[in-house]
Formats: sequence, C-alpha cells, structure tokens
Amino acid sequence: MSSFSVWRPDCRLRPSRRERRLRLALILTTLMAAPASHAPWRWLLPASLLHAALAWRFWRTPGAVRRLTAFQSTPLGWRLVLADGETTFADIEGPVRDWPGLLCFSFRERAADTPPGLRPRRWRLALWSDQLPADDWRRLRVSLRWRRHEAA
Repeated sequence: MSSFSVWRPDCRLRPSRRERRLRLALILTTLMAAPASHAPWRWLLPASLLHAALAWRFWRTPGAVRRLTAFQSTPLGWRLVLADGETTFADIEGPVRDWPGLLCFSFRERAADTPPGLRPRRWRLALWSDQLPADDWRRLRVSLRWRRHEAA
C-alpha cells in the first residue's frame, strides 16, 4: 500500500456556489437565444413556455453531488454516505478528469453490496473546489492522481 493511500478523512460535501452561478448563466444564455432566433411569434411563444418549464426543472433538479453527503477512502474502497443516511462501498470507475477548480469522476457500487437481482448503482460527480475545505480538496486530488499511477 502506498503512502498516499493513508489519507482517510471524511469528505463532507457542501453546495457549490460556482455550480449555481453556472446553471444561472446557462439559463440566461438560452433565454437570450429565443428572441435572437427571428422565429415567427406563433412558434416562439410555445417555445418560450417550454423553455421556462425546462429552465425551472434544471434550476430545481439536484446534481449527483447532492445525492451524496460524504465519502471516505478506506482499505475496502470508498465509503459513500447517501442523502438518506445509507452507507455503501464503491470503487472509482472510469477516467478521472482533473482541472483547476473542478474534478469529474464516477463511483460504482461494489457487486458484493448490491442487492441480488439489481444492477450496481453509479454516481457521476462534478466536484467544484468550493464544495470541500482546501486541505481536503488537495488531498482528494492527490489521492485520485495516485490511483491513476497505481493502476498502471
């Protein structure tokens, strides 16, 4: 086991202001696109009503991060604490995308923890840097980078 795998603090997630601003910017951008399209009013009015309904749903729908409240690296894999209080173990699946201020990766529930007859659950996460304290953010990035090197 590597020295980087000893990081085990519990990562408690909090809502991201950056994600909220990005969602608002996307809604406003699409709102400005309708009048600029030069479509006839008979098409533009129903499209605007549909846009308002979709924008409301986009604004109110929680992201995958809100379904998780915390996660922790353990020797058995990653322990996830879901919003309903359930705890499950998962592994990181697929590539890890690491940009300044944003981490994108996914968890997949372990087959042993999956009830018989059901598929393992997946959680795709886009974590913004303001969702974790700075020290936890740095440790998580190092842990995910080191995982990539250990798999090779």
